[in-house]
Amino acid sequence: ERYVYPLKAVEKGEQNGFLMMASCCLLIEGLTAYRQGWPTTKGKSQQAFTKFFAHEHRFAEFRRYGDFYEGVRCGILHRGETDHGWRLNFTKPFQPLLEVAEKRINCFRFLQGMEGSLADYHAELCASAWESDLWVNLRNKMKSTVTDCAR
Repeated sequence: ERYVYPLKAVEKGEQNGFLMMASCCLLIEGLTAYRQGWPTTKGKSQQAFTKFFAHEHRFAEFRRYGDFYEGVRCGILHRGETDHGWRLNFTKPFQPLLEVAEKRINCFRFLQGMEGSLADYHAELCASAWESDLWVNLRNKMKSTVTDCAR
């Protein structure tokens, strides 16, 4: 509800690829922190992206691009632009997720993939035992989130 639904509510023609990708990058770090049980991604942001792309089959194409973190995540969140030759497509939603030769990301498909990754995580939790590592990691991250909110 924080990262995907608000973007889907934006009227056609009013969407913004930089906003979509900024939200997706925040979600990648958050989702990875929950999967790993990390209290924070401080000092682990780049590792979070490496782990995310290694785990998420929808984003297998990005595994070979070690500069996604710096060029997309850091570029957008710190400088308001992409870097290292990365480009965003948010005008042609039917293009592929990644146009490899141009390093061009289809923001609509990336957001759909993130929605699918969230659904997969939910399904994994539903199918896992309460004592599983998946649930232990979620509870560890949630405890730190609650503690941080109380400060």
